[in-house]
Amino acid sequence: MKYAKLAGLLLLSSIITVLYSCKKISNSNPLGGSTIARINLTNSDGEVTYYRIVYDAAHNVDSIVYTGGGIDTGNDGFLKFSYLNSSYTITDRGNNYTYVDINTSLMIDTVTSSTSSDVTYMQYNNGTQIGAVNTKVLTSTYPYYTINIVDYSYNNGDITNETFASGAYAYTYDAGHSGQLGDPQRISQFLQYGRAYTTSTHLATALNYGSDWLETYSYTFDGSGRISQMTRVVNNTSSGGGTDTLRYNYFYNY
Repeated sequence: MKYAKLAGLLLLSSIITVLYSCKKISNSNPLGGSTIARINLTNSDGEVTYYRIVYDAAHNVDSIVYTGGGIDTGNDGFLKFSYLNSSYTITDRGNNYTYVDINTSLMIDTVTSSTSSDVTYMQYNNGTQIGAVNTKVLTSTYPYYTINIVDYSYNNGDITNETFASGAYAYTYDAGHSGQLGDPQRISQFLQYGRAYTTSTHLATALNYGSDWLETYSYTFDGSGRISQMTRVVNNTSSGGGTDTLRYNYFYNY
């Protein structure tokens, strides 16, 4: 009987350990615990995409649900996140999978997809500051792959340049405001992966390519200093694309 009780306790301990390890990842949150609950993204034509973000008990994103204009247009859907140890899977409406591995600093390490043979590797300075994003693309000729590299340069804790094969993007910042999840560098990564891999200290105000300003950013803040609205003006006149304005309105859980 004594051994049966011991075996039962060991089994229970094993079950608890497995359940805990399945949710071991905990998302870093620069807002100090407050999380984005909803995002309304409006484009120049007045079309709105509504995002609703659901979190699990470990403060990881459990799912992102989105609809266009409040009506299911066939392009609406969701991303569902499933966590296990140091990795997680993102499943979309079409049952396609993105696999994300996490490093010891809980930052994105490697990304693969069920719909592509490409593999993306993140390299960090001191574990958390993104230094390069390398994407391995398979080809039909020797050596049967190429590596597309984006290198990041910093000053005062901010990304100053994103350098790639054909050129570089350069950022300018508002040193009076700290970077946060709703800024232009983080938000697109958050909506794609449920977490961001950039960590600029301040808020970006502009992005340019060569002598042409490509994007400018302005902000409205709530009483807690969180971004309530970000306006992103994209200038594609150098390629004949004209100007587009995107407005991100943020609503927080508390």
